[in-house]
Amino acid sequence: MLRTWLLVVSAIATVCLLSTAVSRQTNYNYHRLCKSMMTRGDDHSELVEVLTELLGLLEDLVAIEPNALLYPQPDTGLHVPGTINATAASVAGYSTQAITLMSSLPYLQHGDFQVGPSTHMVAYADQDEGSFEEERIMYVESGEEFMSPSAVQLTSGESIYGLWRIYNTDKSKTTSHYRNCTKHKY
Repeated sequence: MLRTWLLVVSAIATVCLLSTAVSRQTNYNYHRLCKSMMTRGDDHSELVEVLTELLGLLEDLVAIEPNALLYPQPDTGLHVPGTINATAASVAGYSTQAITLMSSLPYLQHGDFQVGPSTHMVAYADQDEGSFEEERIMYVESGEEFMSPSAVQLTSGESIYGLWRIYNTDKSKTTSHYRNCTKHKY
């Protein structure tokens, strides 16, 4: 389901951007190297691989600003120590497995690219404790609740619009919802 969702998003982005994409030499080899290093056998390697492919495609099509992507190191598959503030994430309530996933994901670090209507990618790089806590808040009919410690938000909507895509590292499962419309816990 995750692969299908991300492939649909990338197909839509491809169709929309082919008419405006300018020609440039792609860094295809770098994306292939990152992809091969990300598949290290953990339960979440498919997610990391698909996001790396999607963001790499957007970069190759010049749909996002040059140098807007922050990739994990190809040799370790993790970001440079300190990129993800593991202490702040832990204090905010994230599990060790969720923090490890955060350290493995590529990020769109600047720019205003929307991956869907009113929907942006979440970047956990350079966040403090308050920012990590804010990403864990779920708005449900009864008010605010926090996602489970193993849940990582991949996309977030704007205000009450957009799509919140959440990946649960314990279940290796992605779910999505619109704010104020969810009735189940993550």
